[in-house]
Amino acid sequence: MFYRLNITIALLAQLTMALLAAVLFTAPLVAAPPFRFTALPDEDETRLRQRFGKVAAYLEQSLGVQVEYIPVKSYAAAVTAFANNQVQMAWFGGLSGVRARKIVAGSQAIAQGHEDQFFVTYFIAHASTGLRESEWFPTAIKGLTFTFDATTGSLILLVLGNMLITVLTLGFGLPFVQVRKFRYFCDRLTAAGTADFEDIRRSTESQPTIGEGLADAFDIDAI
Repeated sequence: MFYRLNITIALLAQLTMALLAAVLFTAPLVAAPPFRFTALPDEDETRLRQRFGKVAAYLEQSLGVQVEYIPVKSYAAAVTAFANNQVQMAWFGGLSGVRARKIVAGSQAIAQGHEDQFFVTYFIAHASTGLRESEWFPTAIKGLTFTFDATTGSLILLVLGNMLITVLTLGFGLPFVQVRKFRYFCDRLTAAGTADFEDIRRSTESQPTIGEGLADAFDIDAI
C-alpha cells in the first residue's frame, strides 16, 4: 500500500513538473519597458543623439536594463514628456525642474552641477511700483504661476523695430521705444493660480505723480 502510494506521489510530482515546464516554455515572454530619459534641449536632433547616445549606452551597461534617449527641442517639451511618462528621467533647468516636480507627485531632483548650488535668483521691482518686501510680500503671491510667452521671431522684430525707430528719429523716438518694450513684456506676461489679493497692496509711502512715475519707470529724465 505504501509502495503504491509512493509511486502515485512520484508520478504526480513528475506530471506537475512537466506541466510547469510546458507553461514556462510556451507562455509569451513579456519584455520590461525600456528606461527612457532626455537631456539638454536643442534643435539639432542629430547632434543630441550623438552626444547623449553615449550616456544611454553607459546607463544601459550600468543598470542592466534597456535604455533609450529621447531628444527634445525645449524645456517645455521635456516637462510635457516627463509629465506623460514618456521619459522617466530628464535634465531640467531651475524653473522647468520646479514645474516638473509640481506636476509629477513624488518626483525628485537627484543630481546637479557643482556650480548650480551657487546660483541665486532675484526678483527686482522698479521703485515706481511701490512694492516693498514685507510680511505679506512676496508670500502673498505664492499661489500664482507666471508665464512669459515670447518667441524668437517676435523678439527679433521688437529689437529691429526699436533700432529702426531710434535711427530714423535721431534718438527722439527713444521714449516710444521704451513704451514698446514695456508693452511687449506686459502683453506676454500672464499669471495663473490663486493668491490673496486683499493682502497685495502698494506701499503707503509717498510716490511720484503719474507723469513722473512713468518717466521713472522708463528711465526718462524729466524735462
